[in-house]
Amino acid sequence: MGTEIHISLENDKYDDQELAPFLGRDFYYEITQGAIWENKKPFLSNVEIELLAAKYVEDSLKPINPTDLKNVLKKVQKYLKDHINVLPFEIEIDLNRMEKEGLESDLRVQGSRCWIKGDSLYYEVSQKFEIISYPREPNEINLWIDYAEEIWVDGKKYYFKKISRFEKYARTIAQVIAFCRIAEDKDEKIYWCYSH
Repeated sequence: MGTEIHISLENDKYDDQELAPFLGRDFYYEITQGAIWENKKPFLSNVEIELLAAKYVEDSLKPINPTDLKNVLKKVQKYLKDHINVLPFEIEIDLNRMEKEGLESDLRVQGSRCWIKGDSLYYEVSQKFEIISYPREPNEINLWIDYAEEIWVDGKKYYFKKISRFEKYARTIAQVIAFCRIAEDKDEKIYWCYSH
C-alpha cells in the first residue's frame, strides 16, 4: 500500500475515524514532502515546511495546533491554484465520461492490459503520452499517442482528461481543512504523521 498520512484528534491518537480523510502516498510525497514544487521558488517558511512535513508515526510525536496546519494547507491550496499552468499535470482516462457512455475503461491494446505514463512529474508528457503494457501481458505495448479528449485505441473509443495538481488535491485538502475545523471546534490539538 505504501506511505500514508494519518490525521487524528489528540484524544483519538492514531485511531481510524470516519471523519479523517484518507491521504495516500501521492499526497505524502507531492504535498507534505513538496515534490511538486521542488526547485521552484519557495512559498512556505521553514516553520510551515516543518509543520506540513508529517512526522513518522513511531517518532516522538507532539500534537499540533489544527489552526496552524489549516493555514499552511490554505497556502498550499492557493499556490496550486495560482501555479496551475506550471506545475505538473496528469493525463488519465476520464472514467465519468466512459461510464456515461457505457464504455469499458480498462485500457487494452492487442489483448494486453495497459497503463498510461501520463504524469508529467515522473514521465515525458506534453501533448503526447505513452501507453505501456503491464508486465507478463501477452503482447509488449509501447505506444505514443497525441493527447485529445477522445481517442480511438486499437478499435476502441476512450475519453481522456488532463488534471492539474490543483484539481487532483483540491478535494483532499478541503477535507483536511474541514477536519482541522472540527478539531478547532472541539478545542483539540491533532496528530499529523505518516506510516509505511
